Amino acid sequence: MNVIRLDSNQTYDVPREGFSARLEFDLSEDLGFRVEVPSTETNRRGNTWWIRNPQGNTEVTVFPDGDRGEFPSGTKLYVTVVIQEAGRQETTLQLPTYPIGGLRSIPILNVFPSQGIIRMQAGDVSNDSSLDSEASAVRSALGRTIDKDGSADIARANVTVLVDKTASMKASTSRETFDLMCSFATGVLSVVSQGRSIHVMTSSATDPKVRVANPEEISKLSEKYAPVREVGWNSDLHQISPDDALVVISDDIPAEILKLSNNLHVLSSRKPLVEHGTSTTYFDPVLINAIKNHDQRLLAGPVHQMFNALTSVARREDPTT
Repeated sequence: MNVIRLDSNQTYDVPREGFSARLEFDLSEDLGFRVEVPSTETNRRGNTWWIRNPQGNTEVTVFPDGDRGEFPSGTKLYVTVVIQEAGRQETTLQLPTYPIGGLRSIPILNVFPSQGIIRMQAGDVSNDSSLDSEASAVRSALGRTIDKDGSADIARANVTVLVDKTASMKASTSRETFDLMCSFATGVLSVVSQGRSIHVMTSSATDPKVRVANPEEISKLSEKYAPVREVGWNSDLHQISPDDALVVISDDIPAEILKLSNNLHVLSSRKPLVEHGTSTTYFDPVLINAIKNHDQRLLAGPVHQMFNALTSVARREDPTT
């Protein structure tokens, strides 16, 4: 019997003819859980699920059982997939260990049937356990949307994060919303900027441009950059490398950043009056609840939009030229 270890997002192809698989689950804690496997014939016995005859792309997702809203802190999930191929040959896939503490759900396996093969893809696992639970959920949602075979194929970018500290931001954006905006950015940048640089600037000229050591520092920006009663943006945006992608955390689309040609995405606490063709995520109650509830299905669209905006090969044109 072949035993193959799959890392985060790695794939393994098997012939479609005669395919069936046995999924064996084990949690580090004595907890109940449930598993959803849509578009596939399934049968359960204890902590083992049998699947066969997938009719379309299928995502295997694990949830806490009963009234528990999320998995307890420190919980880990271990999954083994035993594949029965034609001729009764068995192949065992050992999926990565999933740290699921604080999560309300976790997609652990994708099944992609095609003409003659079935592709099995391990779920996304954060490389850094220091991500908060909201950022981890955002990162996992992004991993679900990226069509790749191994993380090396993901587009990367150096990023500058611009934080709005103006009086308008102070008046319109609660601390909770600001923290969720930062967690959202952290989850996306943990993928986009892996192995690259992240710098932080603010709208205020009194704050120097600084390089942060890792994406999770972005989730703690409110501890360092609280909005103040300052009118307008007076920072020197010429400090930004033209090759950096820009993430702006604001309550609108600042006119100052529209003069830049960098790849750009704006996280806004209010719906912008005019979007100027700028890629924007508006933190309305629906998105805020999706982040709080770790709803990766609702998060998938917004996170993929931000990913595309930051890593796009096509550059924005300077509207002043």
